[in-house]
Order: sequence, then C-alpha cells, then structure tokens
Amino acid sequence: VLVADDNQHDYSFTPEILWTIGSTQLFELIGFTSRFKSQSIETIEETQENYYFSTFDQTLNKVEAKSTTFWNKNHTSVFGMGMNREELISEIYSDVPTFNSGFVYSQHEWQVLGNLSLTSGFRFDTHSEYQSQLSPKLSALYKPSATVHIRASLGSGFKAPTFNQLFLNFTNTSVGYTVFGTSNVELGMESLLESGRIEEVIVPAVNITNIGAENSFSYNFGVDIFPSSTSQFKINFFRNNIQDMIDSQQIALKTNGQYVFSYFNLNKVYTQGFETEFRYRPALISGFDINLGYQFLDARQKFEIPFDVVENGVVISKTRTEYGILPNRSRHSGTLKFFYTLEHLGLESSLRATFRGKFGVDSNGNSRIEDNEYVYSATNLEEAFEKTILNFSLAKTFYTRFRLMVGINNLTNFIDARNVPSNPGRTFFTQLNIKLH
Repeated sequence: VLVADDNQHDYSFTPEILWTIGSTQLFELIGFTSRFKSQSIETIEETQENYYFSTFDQTLNKVEAKSTTFWNKNHTSVFGMGMNREELISEIYSDVPTFNSGFVYSQHEWQVLGNLSLTSGFRFDTHSEYQSQLSPKLSALYKPSATVHIRASLGSGFKAPTFNQLFLNFTNTSVGYTVFGTSNVELGMESLLESGRIEEVIVPAVNITNIGAENSFSYNFGVDIFPSSTSQFKINFFRNNIQDMIDSQQIALKTNGQYVFSYFNLNKVYTQGFETEFRYRPALISGFDINLGYQFLDARQKFEIPFDVVENGVVISKTRTEYGILPNRSRHSGTLKFFYTLEHLGLESSLRATFRGKFGVDSNGNSRIEDNEYVYSATNLEEAFEKTILNFSLAKTFYTRFRLMVGINNLTNFIDARNVPSNPGRTFFTQLNIKLH
C-alpha cells in the first residue's frame, strides 16, 4: 500500500514605480517575481520506504520599463520593453534549459477627428527556445454621439509554453488527479501503470510530444451604449484564428476515478462569439455598482477526414474538412458582480458570481465530443447555485499610498476535480499595493 503526501506553495510580488515629467511624460518601471513549488512523496506503508519522490521548483522574474509621451491633445505614444527569466529546479531532470525571453512594444494613438481615434502598434517577442514573433495591431474608436461609441480592432498574438506545460509533475492527493508536462509524461505514466493506478489509457504517452508556441490572429467589433449617466451597455463580437493552440486534455483514467492530464498543440482552431455587459449605478445608493455579463462562445478545431471514393472504377483518396467542438469550453457563461465603495473610509468591497454552462470532455481520446461527454450542466436552480463560483474581496486604502486587499475565492468550496482540475476549491488571498511618489 502506497501512502502519498503532496504539498504545493506559490507566491508572487509585483513592485511598480511611476514618475512624471511635467504634463507630457510618464515613466513606469514594473517588476514581477513569482515562485511555484510542489513536492510529492509516496511511501510504502509496510516498510516506510520512499517509493517515489519528486520536487518541482519554478521561479519567474520579469521586469518592464514603459514610457508614455503626451505630445499634444491629438497624439499619444507608448514605448516599452522588458525581459523574462524562467528557471526550474527538479531532481528528475538532469538538464532543464533556462527560459530567457524579451519583448519590445510600441503604440501610437491619433485623435484624427473630435469623434474618431486610431491606435496602431506592434509587439516583438524573442525567446531562447522558440522562434521570434512580430505581432501588429490596429484599432479604431468612433463616437458618433455622447451615448454611442463604436470600437473595432484586429491584430496577432504569440504565446510560448510555460515550464508547467513542459515539465510539471503534480498529483493532488486530496482529490486524486494528476498533471504531467509533455516532457515527462512517458516517465510519469510508466510509474502509474507499474503501480496499478491506471484503469484506462485514453491517449498513449508515446503519442504525446513536446508542445510548441501558439500563434493567433483576432478580430473584434463592439458597441458601447450609455442610456443614462447611471447605466452602460456593452456588446463585443470576436473571432480568433489560432494555430497550435496550447490546451490541456485527459490522457488516462485512474483507478480512483480521477483523470491524468497533459498538454497538446491543437493545429487549427477558431473561437468566435459575442460578450455583453450591463453596468448600473443606482442613483439612490452612492458607491454601489452592479455588473451583469454574458458570453456566447463557439470554439472548434479543424479536422481533415480522409475517405476513399470510386470514380470510373478507380479508388481515389480524398479528404473532407470538419470542425469539432473544443473540449472544456462552455457555449454559455455569465457573471454577476456587486461593488460597494465607501470613499470617506477608503473601503472597497466586491462580490463576484461566475456561472458556466455545460461543456464537453473528450473522455475516449477520439478528439470528438459525443452527446454523452457533456458535463457540468445544471437542471435546476439549486444545481445552478451549487456550481456557481463566488469570490469576495475587501480592500482598505491607508494614507493614500497603501492599499491592502484580502479575499476569498470560491466561497461555496465547489470542487469538480475530475472535470475542472483548475479549480482548487476555497482559497484565501491577500495583496498589498504601495505607491511611491
């Protein structure tokens, strides 16, 4: 009998310095450091000998410098650059590369007319392990009246894999699911199979290769409507064409009923839909805001399906294109947010509720979502409330420079580790912001 003991710790720190020169120049220096550490120990109960021991210690450091120049009332320029350094220490890897990446970006906003502004820019990313990427962007804002604003944008994006997606080896012993990065999935699956903890292999580990960087091109069109001074309505339509999308999927079912997860590149993916938001500030209650949001999402992956046809007695191989529904994406989701601010006391509070509709889980590894693979749907109000994520936060500002925030995520402690492993249950957090000026 094996006894498992797993621990996970993570923290982050974000210092920021801002200073101005007159009314035309703003400089920002932003730092970020985070650490994620996990330790897994499996002991043979009868002999107390270690059967398996693994540590995963990841550190990410980032620094960014940003300059904003207000040339005049019609022209504003932004220029920035930064670098990231990501390191990993783990005894199961003899040679793990340090990820060094850098980025440069620039943006210029031009107030063409009193009611029309254009913003153009680019971002250039370099990476020590992946190909460099240039990402241009162009957007426009048109205000035909004080109550209607129209927005449109297009641009490309780039995202490299993280250390977690490549090297993670983590088991949540309180629930039982396991996550492997692509570089160690074979070794991890071999260990689980040898110890008899795998009930069904969905995707053979030998078929999983190291993932590559993700690229995308996006289109957005939106309208903001201000019916009154206390209300606002937004609607935004979007389309994202994604190449080599990085996604997580189940690769095996464990004997405890939980899944093993790993990461994949999905070749050609599109996501499209619309999102709306309604904001209301009751005139009779000062400092109180209500936000109601909804998103409709259609997310699909392109498949080329081979088939044979007979023409004039000759068998000809052809392909047809199909678009299958992406797993783990809800077609319908919504949010309800309440904000209450007491300015004279420096207090801010918020309560946020998030609900997602049913989504598909590829439980048989055929890259298709069958009718019996949909989960997470609520059939009544009680189930809908149980599956709604509630987050609460309270912030206090001291002496104008200090802002302390405490909060609780997932107040109701809703957990569905089998289908939603990214939700860890009820968590507590604190955050301190200090302004130096």
